[in-house]
Amino acid sequence: MFDGAKHISLSMETDIIMNNPMLSFSGRYDLNSGEVATGLKSSAYYKGWQFTAYRLGEKWHRVAANGSYHKFSNNGRHNHNDFTRIRLAQVIDQLRIELNFNPKKEILNGIEFGVNIILDFPVKIVLDSLLTYKGISFERPIDNPNYYQCKTKEFILKLYDKGAQYKLNMHVMRFEIKVISMDFLRKKGINIRFLSDLIDEANYSKIENLMLDYFDIILFIDLNVNPRELTGKHKDLYLQGFNKQYWRRPNKKDFQTVTMYERKRKELKREEDMFRALFTPSFIPELHHLIRSKWRALTLCSAEQTKIVDQIIACW
Repeated sequence: MFDGAKHISLSMETDIIMNNPMLSFSGRYDLNSGEVATGLKSSAYYKGWQFTAYRLGEKWHRVAANGSYHKFSNNGRHNHNDFTRIRLAQVIDQLRIELNFNPKKEILNGIEFGVNIILDFPVKIVLDSLLTYKGISFERPIDNPNYYQCKTKEFILKLYDKGAQYKLNMHVMRFEIKVISMDFLRKKGINIRFLSDLIDEANYSKIENLMLDYFDIILFIDLNVNPRELTGKHKDLYLQGFNKQYWRRPNKKDFQTVTMYERKRKELKREEDMFRALFTPSFIPELHHLIRSKWRALTLCSAEQTKIVDQIIACW
């Protein structure tokens, strides 16, 4: 379900949110103490969310907000449990009531969505098997063996061990897409611009397909294969493919002619197709199934739940 989000500028008047009793903005001084902050920005924190006010001249001209809707539902403590459509609607309504958010006016400038799935084997096995997405390597941006990501200009693919993060007694894997450019979703036919759009069921099947399509493009390697038992081209392909840099897409600028570039591109595509056919871990189809099943479980509502969601939306 939806998790982290970014709002560059909230729709309400800056004074309204900065004087909200739920928030204590502080910069060089605490605003609620009667002192006025004199810095260029001032921040407040509430249920896992950060609110940052920016000064322009003598006035505070905008407030940005970023945080996790899922964590907000747990008072900022964690996001490892299930977070459903009805719970999301309730959280958005809490933001409306407690912090004066206007769901139909708050513009989203970034959003994360994904699922927590329970495996019957350690998540580390999946993470150690990660190679690339379209030739871009999965890396650890921080010194954490339980977290990998692949960053592009428009989005970030994330896979990590949610169970290890929160010291759970289950093998919980998080698969997530963090949208950096909202135009990415628009080009995919997913209509998410305002906060209220997160409740629109019309987007859910499209997001499900997007997650599964992008998961299926990820290149994994079966670490149970013994290369000594392979021969010829298959052995060479396995050993070469173990190196993430081997799958880097060719750059047209590095070739003298378009023909030479196309030859290399097609050659690498054939090798990748063969690698997938021969060396994809046996658990990948099950992960695909779990991602789909979990997303549907989180987004589908019963008739009674839909009625509750509709009643909440009617207040917006």
